[in-house]
Amino acid sequence: MKKLLLIFLIVNSFLLSSCCNCGNEKNLIKGYITVIGNEPFTKLAINDGKKLFGIKCEKELYNKLMKEQGNYYVLEFDDAFQEDGVKYLNVINALQAKADKK
Repeated sequence: MKKLLLIFLIVNSFLLSSCCNCGNEKNLIKGYITVIGNEPFTKLAINDGKKLFGIKCEKELYNKLMKEQGNYYVLEFDDAFQEDGVKYLNVINALQAKADKK
C-alpha cells in the first residue's frame, strides 16, 4: 500500500510539473537600434527610452540589425549579463516594430 501511494505521489508530481508553463516565458524588449562606442570599436545596442542595452547575437542577426540603426524592433533574449560596465542582452530573435506614438 505504501509503495502504491509513493508511486502515485511521484507520478502526480511529475504530471503537475510537466503541465506548468514555467519555461515558456519570453523576455522581450522594444526600442530603437543604435550603436555605442567610437569607431572602430562600436557595438550594437537597443534603447528602450529609459535604458541602453548592448546586444550580443549570432553574426547574421548582428549584421542585419547594424543596417537597421534607428528602426524600432522587438528583441527576444534569453540571458542578460554585465560586461565592461554595460548590460548586454543575448538576443535570439528580432522583429521589426512600429514606434510608439507620444
